[in-house]
Amino acid sequence: MARRRLFALVLCSALALAACSKDPVLADLAAMDQVGQTAFKDNSKINALMQQASASKSQEEQSRLLGEVGQEMMRKAKAMEAFTAQTPEVGKIHSDLTTAMKDAAQGAIDSQTAFDRKDATALHQAQSRLNEAMGRLQTAAQAYAQLAKDKGYQFKK
Repeated sequence: MARRRLFALVLCSALALAACSKDPVLADLAAMDQVGQTAFKDNSKINALMQQASASKSQEEQSRLLGEVGQEMMRKAKAMEAFTAQTPEVGKIHSDLTTAMKDAAQGAIDSQTAFDRKDATALHQAQSRLNEAMGRLQTAAQAYAQLAKDKGYQFKK
């Protein structure tokens, strides 16, 4: 009888310890990683457009390509919005990432529009917004990587 109680106590303790060890932030990181893997599985189109824009001698061609990059980034940002974080830590990073991504995409689209209208002031403003959003995107990505590192999470390849 005493052995059964001791066994039950050990079993309950082990189950309680296992339940406590499940970190909700880790689960959130894994879920967000999965959504990101799906959204960014194929970046070849964005990479090709960026290479073409860099190689282009024509500002009109660069503008058109930048607009296409913006449209593609916006599609990926919308795919990322489908994720709903369950923890505030991951929720803030997710919000920062998707907001910065959408802002960068909109900056690229606005740059194309301003260029097409030959509006130098609007072009400068759009490019400034784009650069600022890219900085925020980098900061959010670093926070994401740091949280994953702190929690011992390994991103899927």
